[in-house]
Amino acid sequence: MIARIEVADPGAAHQLVFRLAEEIDGATVAFDVERGQVELDVQKDPERALLAALGVVEEWLAAHGLGPTMVELDDQIYVLEPAVGVGGGG
Repeated sequence: MIARIEVADPGAAHQLVFRLAEEIDGATVAFDVERGQVELDVQKDPERALLAALGVVEEWLAAHGLGPTMVELDDQIYVLEPAVGVGGGG
């Protein structure tokens, strides 16, 4: 499974890459500067990994005071909102 997460703030992208790599076992995570996207490639237990990744992205959005972002999964695009009650800038 490959997920692509749009990143409006490239300066905060490295933190998202780090968090995803830390939380998702066996995942390959990279930031594509030209496309402004973090790409997550998971081969092991993709359903569980996807749920964990979406949680990480929601928390990351809230922690950095960012608005909704687009997530692409299997050529479908979804809008993901920041987690409620998390964050405070950073």
